[in-house]
Amino acid sequence: MSITGSSISRRWIGLLLGSCITTSAQAQYDPLAMLQEASSAASAAEPVPTAGEPQAYGRRGFVEWTVGGMVGAEFGITELAFVRNRVDWFVQDRFSLGLQFEAGGAWVGGTGYTGSIGVASCARWHFLERESWTLFGEVGIGLAWFGSPLPAGGTRLNFSPQAGLGATFRIDDRLRLHVACGWYHLSNARTSNSNPGFDGLAVQVGVGIGF
Repeated sequence: MSITGSSISRRWIGLLLGSCITTSAQAQYDPLAMLQEASSAASAAEPVPTAGEPQAYGRRGFVEWTVGGMVGAEFGITELAFVRNRVDWFVQDRFSLGLQFEAGGAWVGGTGYTGSIGVASCARWHFLERESWTLFGEVGIGLAWFGSPLPAGGTRLNFSPQAGLGATFRIDDRLRLHVACGWYHLSNARTSNSNPGFDGLAVQVGVGIGF
């Protein structure tokens, strides 16, 4: 082989090797390819929720239905007892808006018993959260209708502002025990000439079912 032919051969071999190295480097450092690879790895590592598994408690979008009861007393004057149904929607993590329905009645000193139904809207903030329990504060406002004027000398239809502190305790993945204590008020907000008020201590207990 001549010197010229040998030189040409070496040039062709060099060009082929250089092309292979360049192609390999481009494939290795191609940003789009690297991004796609990282995305695939992240998707593979992300846990897939089990069908029917409820969302974590208190997270945005979580819904809870609570069934329970409330007793309240302005000691020696009026005592209340209600069965309550409530639905809470978590519009932000640890913060929910709720709609509450109640039915029961009141025992008014010296005048006997009167039945009642009511509805209220509530806001609740779980300000302290642990793995199996939370602490919350809540406020609400509603309307309550009684079979006879309550308090005595008042009206049948009353506003019912309320506020309290409470806790939830995990029973299992879907169930929680709720307990709370606070203030419960009844009055007609001066929509009548006579506006006596009820201000009592209220205790409520319920079981929440998560969705």
